[in-house]
Amino acid sequence: MTTATTTKAKAPKTAAKAAPAAEPEVTEPAAETVEAAAAPAPAAAIEQVVKASQDAAAKGIEQVLAAAKDPVEAAQKAQAQVAKSSEEALAAAKENLDAVLKAGNLLSKGLQDLTKSVVVLTQEVVEENLANSKKLLTAKTLHEAVDLHSAHAKAQIDRMVAEGARISEASLKLFEEALAPIQARVHSTVEKLTKLNRH
Repeated sequence: MTTATTTKAKAPKTAAKAAPAAEPEVTEPAAETVEAAAAPAPAAAIEQVVKASQDAAAKGIEQVLAAAKDPVEAAQKAQAQVAKSSEEALAAAKENLDAVLKAGNLLSKGLQDLTKSVVVLTQEVVEENLANSKKLLTAKTLHEAVDLHSAHAKAQIDRMVAEGARISEASLKLFEEALAPIQARVHSTVEKLTKLNRH
């Protein structure tokens, strides 16, 4: 390169057209450097490059697999959680329906029993009124008729108060028994929700 620079420096500055530059002369040290660079690399260097490439590729594959594995595992966990939640919801719905049916059956049977009690009571009152009417017809005086009627009315009032209290207690007990399965389900649901909120 020194020779080329020297040649250019000797060129006249006043020339309108510059003469084409002569090709640089290749010296021996430069040629040796090019030949050394073009010479085949030692086997150890090639192996090092291949190994580094393989390591980089393996690491890249591991990262890709790890990145793909996380969403797949997350999706599988989510799917399992949805399935579990669905099963729990179906089980809870079945238990709720069973509780409502049980409550309905208890209420129906209890109302049937209460209705029978009222019908029996009504029949007894009608029979007693008929018997009292017959007694009133046999009364010889007005005073005796008033006494019979008063005794009968007092007995009927006492009986109605006693039977009314019995029917009220039976009704209250019936509604408590009928609502027990539903209250148990509400209590169970509240407990589950409380546990879920704590987690």
